[in-house]
Amino acid sequence: MIAPTGPFLIFRLEESLFALPAAAVAEILPLAILDRPVGSPAVLAGFLNLGGEPLAVADLGALVGQAGKDDPQDVYRHILHLAEGGLGLLVDRVTDLTTTADSASAAAPAESVNGLITARLTIGGRMVSLLDPQGLLLEEERLRLAELAEAARARIADAASAQA
Repeated sequence: MIAPTGPFLIFRLEESLFALPAAAVAEILPLAILDRPVGSPAVLAGFLNLGGEPLAVADLGALVGQAGKDDPQDVYRHILHLAEGGLGLLVDRVTDLTTTADSASAAAPAESVNGLITARLTIGGRMVSLLDPQGLLLEEERLRLAELAEAARARIADAASAQA
């Protein structure tokens, strides 16, 4: 038995509930139009222009092996802007913020890709999978997204200078 501490931000993907430590999330953003360059990896939903800086937005469905929504631009979806790593996480909907879990148990390594799910929490009678914010991307994915972000930064700068 493990004892992860809250608060936890709870969100939905399809019919599953997931959580992140609330401190791992800088802000919750409504879904906006994302720029997805041709040839992007499957985990990239696109880039969000956040005040002139590109924010890479990963599709949680692709990370956990769920097909995800048919319409990736569904206006009711949320982007979780993570506090570290310059990454956003596309989820179906944020549902709750809670300070404690009723119970918690360690997740078996085989339960998730790359150990992304660290614990199974019970919160208000619901089973919630706790994600490790540091385990969202493989190192190769981080490097590829950094390259794509640099190209997106150049496109944003070009668009801004063209408007000036």
